[in-house]
Amino acid sequence: MKCLCQLRPGGLELTAKLLSQCNIKTNSTVLDIGCGRGESLAYIKKQFCCSCFGIEADQELFAKAAKDNPDLNFYNARAEQLPFGDAFFDCILLECVISLFDQPKETLTEISRVLKQGGALLISDVYARSDMIVPKGEGMLRNLYTQDHYISILESCGYKVISFEYQSDCMKQMLGQMIFDLGVEAAYQSLGLDVCSLKQAAIGYALIVAGK
Repeated sequence: MKCLCQLRPGGLELTAKLLSQCNIKTNSTVLDIGCGRGESLAYIKKQFCCSCFGIEADQELFAKAAKDNPDLNFYNARAEQLPFGDAFFDCILLECVISLFDQPKETLTEISRVLKQGGALLISDVYARSDMIVPKGEGMLRNLYTQDHYISILESCGYKVISFEYQSDCMKQMLGQMIFDLGVEAAYQSLGLDVCSLKQAAIGYALIVAGK
């Protein structure tokens, strides 16, 4: 993730919908992985008054998040090496980040390490509705997995997938806005896939809830 530009269809409205599927309380500990500028984490703190932590690998995004939200806990770290003890969090949020992992199974296993037994993994991400093989992207869309592949990866890391909810209209709206703001060529360059590859993948967006 570079230059304060992130793939985030649906914004906070979709974040709220995802959070509604988890019983967050004032004594809960919540981690946002790939927290960007900290919008979701600030929203969680405001709504639930719980202990909130965020990690962001991009130095520029991390600095902005820490500056804008001095009452929250931010770490400039990567998901592959989380700076927390075992079974520390009740809930972990992953918004548009699994598709960016170079080693998804190893990274999700590390995330499982810091999630409590009975804890919730809340995911929103792009997915491929088609089984056609799509080349690895270089921008925001790096890895496109099918629904079955997502479920397989999560289950292999010890999670139980509770729900997989389609939210593809949000992806269409975001893509349309990007084209309006940037122009067709620049929009697809930011995504990192050409029009043919996107059509081949039949790209969609989903909310996924998994438990440990």
